[in-house]
Amino acid sequence: MAYGYNEAELRLGPASARQISDYDLACELLPLMDPEDAKLVWAAAATAAFRQRGPHWRKVARWTHCHPATAKRRFMDAILRLHYRLEGL
Repeated sequence: MAYGYNEAELRLGPASARQISDYDLACELLPLMDPEDAKLVWAAAATAAFRQRGPHWRKVARWTHCHPATAKRRFMDAILRLHYRLEGL
């Protein structure tokens, strides 16, 4: 068993303090968004996890049934709407 003949089982390490804080912030902000915007933002965040280049827009587009450029534009619009909603609070 020590020679690597078996398949390796890779696991994620424990979350860092920053990752936990970011998750808590996301859980507070998502209810302030429209359901479609929240779904899009969550999909973008899920595809961006552990990537250097940010969200994988083709995968987000597949989940939201639109073109990748449209998914990115809708994401930016959702973030702007959230910004203006938070500014009004």
